[in-house]
Amino acid sequence: MRLDSALRNKNSADNLILRDGDVINIPLKPVTVGVAGAVLLPSNQLYASGKTLKYYLDRSGGYTTDADINQVFIIRPTGNVTRAKSSTMIQLGDTIFVPTKVMVTNLTDGTATFEKIVQQITSGAIFFSLFNNLIK
Repeated sequence: MRLDSALRNKNSADNLILRDGDVINIPLKPVTVGVAGAVLLPSNQLYASGKTLKYYLDRSGGYTTDADINQVFIIRPTGNVTRAKSSTMIQLGDTIFVPTKVMVTNLTDGTATFEKIVQQITSGAIFFSLFNNLIK
């Protein structure tokens, strides 16, 4: 949710309607970048300003043999998903996801849709991030 957008425009999609019992959880400012999927060491890494995708992938041990290096994407803290290149600048709180070749094959075979996979990964990444913040 983008609070600035919600406050400027009451009809904005960011202006969420709250009901009795709803809880707003404002997490601490993230200090990490998540790296998940087909890398040797999936982990959260301390954010380093001005670093690219390659920097974080290298710190995670690089790709596994079944990684589909042409389908890497970044899940932004806002929930937006961006296709990645090795020169893509990573932002604070991003999650880098490297799918396996099997995942990508399943997408192109029509057994799953890209949107469903991204939604599941996004939900998992958000849960993972919240869980990590709770146990710290």
